[in-house]
Amino acid sequence: MTPLIQTTETDVSQDIRYPSAHAQITTLLLEIAPGGQTGRHMHPVPSASYVLEGEVTIELDNHRQLTYRAGQAFVGAVQAWRNAFNRGTIWAKVLVMFVGREGQPRTIFPQVVHLGRGQRGIPRSESREHTGY
Repeated sequence: MTPLIQTTETDVSQDIRYPSAHAQITTLLLEIAPGGQTGRHMHPVPSASYVLEGEVTIELDNHRQLTYRAGQAFVGAVQAWRNAFNRGTIWAKVLVMFVGREGQPRTIFPQVVHLGRGQRGIPRSESREHTGY
């Protein structure tokens, strides 16, 4: 066996905490086309990722950018807004494992409230799952 990553912290130096309730592990394959992105989102649960092909750049709300290439593993920040971009020329394929509570969403996308003409909308967050992520 070859260890890919072993850490007690996320990629932004947060301590990793496991759920106290009945745990649920979800593993999925994230694929982003060249020039594509996931859209702004956050993960309320710990996640570990391994880049299988291509590269991804994670841009956090504080404008910090973290780029990971094929063969690299990372543990993503929890409760931190981000967007993942594929600025490369081939599809990015990332194996992602989430560890959360049973029934808890893995990914949260912001929901914007649209008001009438001349009024400003106030962003609010709702738990809503994106298909396959």
